[in-house]
Amino acid sequence: MARRRRGCGITLSAAKADGVRAVGLAEAETETAKMTAYRDLPPAVLQALALREVAGQLPEIGQLTVTPDVLTGLLGRLSR
Repeated sequence: MARRRRGCGITLSAAKADGVRAVGLAEAETETAKMTAYRDLPPAVLQALALREVAGQLPEIGQLTVTPDVLTGLLGRLSR
């Protein structure tokens, strides 16, 4: 895959391109494996995983108040 110059071996740019290509292929394989694993999961499990991912991206919350009406709605959605 890497290009060669006479007497110089692999060029730096060709080696970098090969490295980027290899990383891209590995990332694509990883994503394919994840999608295969998620394919047969129930929607509720997928929603929970998505919420966990989103929660990891949120800034820290010092205090959170959950009222009974909000909690009842959330529990009703999760039980479906």
